[in-house]
Amino acid sequence: MSDEKYEDNYVHDMLNVWDDGFEGSLRERARKILVDTLQKIPKPVVNKVLEDVIFVIMSGAYGTSSFQRASERRKKDPPLNLTRDRELVEIDVHVILLNFALMERDEFDEEKMRSTVAHEIAHFNLKHHKISVHPQADKEKEADDLIEKWGFKRVYQCFERFSHS
Repeated sequence: MSDEKYEDNYVHDMLNVWDDGFEGSLRERARKILVDTLQKIPKPVVNKVLEDVIFVIMSGAYGTSSFQRASERRKKDPPLNLTRDRELVEIDVHVILLNFALMERDEFDEEKMRSTVAHEIAHFNLKHHKISVHPQADKEKEADDLIEKWGFKRVYQCFERFSHS
């Protein structure tokens, strides 16, 4: 795995962020935190994130990593070469939901925000959306183990005590 990194401008331009209605200085700060986080992650992971992930700035939890399958009714003359009996086109989208306002309210510094973003990217990289048999505590520890290798601080240290019992 290469440790080579992309330039900030490339990551910023290629980043898929949906933040409709998210205004003010926190909006730009959130984008900067996303770019700064991706700068510390190995290039092959960044490639996959830039290709397959949409970051959604939302309210609720600090963050979550989710896999969505969208279906669209086939149009009369679809642009895709589909068999005639296929009625739906399925599109797989990986979404990472983040709430920077909640992180700010809870007084996260930028380092903890970057670690939280990296943690959610780690869940995506580890394909946790496809693995449902492992306990959540194991997934959290595995994601934290990976972000620690990437140079971030652990986010969910509270789960470590459960995995050793």
